[in-house]
Amino acid sequence: MESHSQKVNRKLNTFINKIIFLGKNNIFEFKGLKLYPSEIHLILVMSEAPTNASQMAKTLNVTKGAVSQTISRLEKKGILIKNKDPYLKNEITLAFTPLGNEVFQKYRQISRAVEDEFINKIENFREDELFIIGKFMDEILQLADTIHKIRNNP
Repeated sequence: MESHSQKVNRKLNTFINKIIFLGKNNIFEFKGLKLYPSEIHLILVMSEAPTNASQMAKTLNVTKGAVSQTISRLEKKGILIKNKDPYLKNEITLAFTPLGNEVFQKYRQISRAVEDEFINKIENFREDELFIIGKFMDEILQLADTIHKIRNNP
């Protein structure tokens, strides 16, 4: 017979697998453009705080080369404009084009609708239950960091 801990573990793994599947197949289409998850992630990072490719790579936990390739794809699609920084010789600045702003606004609108659905679900819980869920999520996030360290330092 499955224990409560095993049931939670199984359900959490099922949830994670569904999220991974959604993420991998999450092609965002807008005005005839197809934007892939890596492109959307970079757009989201840029919208929060425009940074250089090295900082974006660190934020996204990918290589600087991967960020550069994604920037190039977004530039070709007309989403970003890449300019050399006049003050820093080897740095570039990025800016959204009008189309890039539209893409970001539409994606943000869809994301907010998803977030509203999530909020509607968790509003059915009592404060004490939400406290336990929050504590559980803190532990899971720490576990993710631990797993990352173990895998990268065998």
